[in-house]
Amino acid sequence: MENIYNSLSVSCRTPKTCEVCFKLEYKYKCPTCLKKYCGVECFKKHRKAGCQRKDLITAQECKKEEASSSQKEEYVFETEDTVPLEKLRLLACDQELRNQLANPHLKDILLVLDTSSDPEKLIDDAMKEPIFIEFANSCLQLVESKGGNQT
Repeated sequence: MENIYNSLSVSCRTPKTCEVCFKLEYKYKCPTCLKKYCGVECFKKHRKAGCQRKDLITAQECKKEEASSSQKEEYVFETEDTVPLEKLRLLACDQELRNQLANPHLKDILLVLDTSSDPEKLIDDAMKEPIFIEFANSCLQLVESKGGNQT
């Protein structure tokens, strides 16, 4: 079975193309939004178009979103294993999860899983990594708590 590290090294070998002109290899990253660019001309073009900081949503924004989501959203195909949307929103607002997601190793594992054409095969390898197990347990604990049953 393919190891998660082998997958990571293959998945992360993407062309280093400038995200502004899409012609040359990038050499720099915008300090504000981390968009990759090849030189001064592309940087100026990017700045002129405007960029925004890529941050996780703040706790205040979580509270606002929670309050404003009074209308009930529903899944199209709900099963007995479907997690209610309000519980999934808790994941975005949990500080412990945010702290765990700051770990570059965990980010790499999640990137590999997210971009894999067959993540089911890789999840077994990921579950051998302590940092991933801790993250998965935190997610499950959060989703399963605060209200008991899922439905």
